[in-house]
Amino acid sequence: MSGENTTDKVRIPDFAGAIADPQGLAAALTEPVHAAMRAALKAHFEQEGRPDAWATLAESTVKERQRLLKKGLLAAGAGETNPILFRTGALKKELLDPGAKGHVETAKVVEGAVVLTMGASSPQARGLNNGYAEGNLPPRPIAVVSREAAREIAKIAAAAAVEHIRANLRRGR
Repeated sequence: MSGENTTDKVRIPDFAGAIADPQGLAAALTEPVHAAMRAALKAHFEQEGRPDAWATLAESTVKERQRLLKKGLLAAGAGETNPILFRTGALKKELLDPGAKGHVETAKVVEGAVVLTMGASSPQARGLNNGYAEGNLPPRPIAVVSREAAREIAKIAAAAAVEHIRANLRRGR
């Protein structure tokens, strides 16, 4: 078979090695997937819950926000009734800013599978996801993305995974 073009051929062991690289895959997925997750969570936060809207503020909370607003103690952009979950901006920053205290953003391999996580670890963030029994505060889940955003994140992850495998194949791995 002289003259046969072998540049488009990959030996099966080479291909297996290119895809059997969970640590490298985790590294390849981390930035694009976390960036997409941050964008989806930002939209979720700015739309005050999506696809399910967060519960509206209680009258007592609106009165408290009016008092804080008059004293100039609310962050820029915070009003009497919205945005919900935004007084100082700390919670939103914790959720979206990788450098913020309490921000959680990890990539690890567990039993051969790549596991990416993102969220916020403060007691306030944990309480909002479940609601608070004392004080009768309803859940307002903050670390949720819409189905549309989840599909977009999956596309980004797939593209990054394919590029990682291609790069491994180019390197002869």
